[in-house]
Amino acid sequence: DDLTPSIWTGLFPKNPQLLYYGFFYGLGIFIFFNKEWLLRFKEKYALFLGIGTLISLVNVYLVNYSLQEGSFGILVLIYKMLYALQNILLSFGLMGFCLRHLNFSSTRIRYFSEASYCVYIIHLVLVASIQILCIVYNVYAPLRFVATLVGTSLIAYLTYHLLVRYTLIGTVLHGARYRE
Repeated sequence: DDLTPSIWTGLFPKNPQLLYYGFFYGLGIFIFFNKEWLLRFKEKYALFLGIGTLISLVNVYLVNYSLQEGSFGILVLIYKMLYALQNILLSFGLMGFCLRHLNFSSTRIRYFSEASYCVYIIHLVLVASIQILCIVYNVYAPLRFVATLVGTSLIAYLTYHLLVRYTLIGTVLHGARYRE
């Protein structure tokens, strides 16, 4: 067993992946129908971020010093539970931070919000393609990270702006937008 949730590229995911990702999907549905929870995130975002970060540090320690790949025991089970809790707390903390500090009207934030679905749809292909190019041309790893981040962002947002925002696709996604 891997220490982190593995990526499954087959047609039908394995049960552990269904349980792990299904849990987060269910949590999202719960929050959607219980929006008052968002107020708790807003009030206690620093606590969520702090505890989530501490759990992250514990997990880094466990992976580097206490756990062995391929082993399964109580320590691995604790690690996996902490891994899920870390993701939950950091997500709640980030949502609360945004609700508290970014909850205002802004044309820039609105633009990125409207572009987010398009960027989400195409980012994986862009990341993989740029990574492959960097590997083929033997690009130094830190530079490869920067090239992937900047290249993916530029191409994704340009694609949105030129091919989606002012087209029928953009109208369907978020309503008509007109060039100024």
